[in-house]
Amino acid sequence: MSQSFNWQRYSLTDIPFVDVPAINVSVKDPRINGQLFCEEVVQAEFAKLMRLISTAPSVVYLNSAETVLGAGKSALMAAAYWKIKDQKKVALWAEATGGLSASTTLGRVIDGMVAEGLLDELRQAIGTVDYQSIHDRLTSAYSRPLPTMVGALQKILQIPAEDKAKKFANIRRSIQVSTPIELFGYLIALLGSVGLHHPFIFIDQFEEYVQSHFGRAMLSRLGGDVNDLLRACGQQATLILSLHPEAENTLMSAAGQYVRTFAPISEATTVTLQRLSPPQSVIFTRFYLDKFRTENYTEDPLRPFTEEVVRYIGLVTRGVPRDLIIALRRALIEGALQGYVPLNEDFIENDKNHGQVLLDSPNLWSTYKQGKMITS
Repeated sequence: MSQSFNWQRYSLTDIPFVDVPAINVSVKDPRINGQLFCEEVVQAEFAKLMRLISTAPSVVYLNSAETVLGAGKSALMAAAYWKIKDQKKVALWAEATGGLSASTTLGRVIDGMVAEGLLDELRQAIGTVDYQSIHDRLTSAYSRPLPTMVGALQKILQIPAEDKAKKFANIRRSIQVSTPIELFGYLIALLGSVGLHHPFIFIDQFEEYVQSHFGRAMLSRLGGDVNDLLRACGQQATLILSLHPEAENTLMSAAGQYVRTFAPISEATTVTLQRLSPPQSVIFTRFYLDKFRTENYTEDPLRPFTEEVVRYIGLVTRGVPRDLIIALRRALIEGALQGYVPLNEDFIENDKNHGQVLLDSPNLWSTYKQGKMITS
C-alpha cells in the first residue's frame, strides 16, 4: 500500500493507476507488466491478434488509428505475450531502441533470450558445445552453414551461465560477422533444432526505431535492415511489431518493396486500436478499481468516482488509455488530499480540482452537462 495515503478510505488496497503507464514485462507488478489487462474494451482486437498469431506468420502489426502515444498497443501486446507463455510456447519481449541500427534492437531480443533461460536450455540440449555439434544441428536449416556463423554461435554458447547476461552484449560486439541480423537468423535456427521452435518475438516501440530514420541515407539503411530482418526470420519466427500511421508511412517509404514481398501491411496482418469511447472508459475504470477492492466490498463498483465524471474524464483525455490512467490517478490523489471526498460533479466542476486532474485542459464540465460534448 502507498505509504502516503490510506486507500482503504476509498475501499481500495492500493491505488490502481500507476504514475508512469508504461509496460515492462520483467517486473512483478501486474499494473506494469501487462498481466492486469482489461480485455473487455478491446475484445475484438485481442481476439484478432491471437488468431493472427496462431497462424504463425512472419509478421503481425499492431497499429493505432491515429499517431498518438499511449493508445494501448503495448498493453495489448503484453496480454498476448502472457497468453503465449501460458500456452507453453516460446515468447520473447524486447523494446526497440531509437537507434539507427537494427542490431541494437536485436541485441535486446537476444538479451531477452538470456533472461528467459533459452540460451541455457539450448546449451544443455546440445551437450558438448563445439564447432561440429553446432554445425551438424544447423544443417537442418542450412545446406552449408557459414563457418563464421557457426564459430560465432560456439563462442556465445560457451559463456558460463552465471556470466551470460552480463557479458553477452560485449562478446556479441566482438564477433566479426557480416551482419548481426544474419547471426540472429542462425540463432533462431539453432533454437529450433533442439525443439525450441518458432519463437514469437514481441518488439514494443518499434515505431520509435522506424521514426529515428530520416533523409535518403538513413531511410536506405532502414530499408536494408528491414529486408535483412525479414529474410533472417523467414518462417522460423513471428515478429509482433508496434506501429502508428506516421511510422507505417516511413517504413513503406524506406522498405516498401521488402514489406510488400515478405510481410505486407494490410487488414489481414494488422490489428488497429481505436480510442476508448466514454462507455469503454467506464468499463476500463471499473475493471482496475475492482482488482484493488478491499475484501467483501459490495457497494458502487466505481466508488469514489461517479459514472458521469469518468465519462467526462474519458472525453477530455480523448479516449487515450495512458492519459486516462494518469488523470484517474491524479483524481484519486487529489481526493485523498482533501479527506477522501467523493469524486463527483461537485469535485470536477471546481476549477482548481479540474486543473489538478486534467492539467491544462479547459474546464468543459458545464458544456458536457449541456450535452454539447460527444458522449458515446
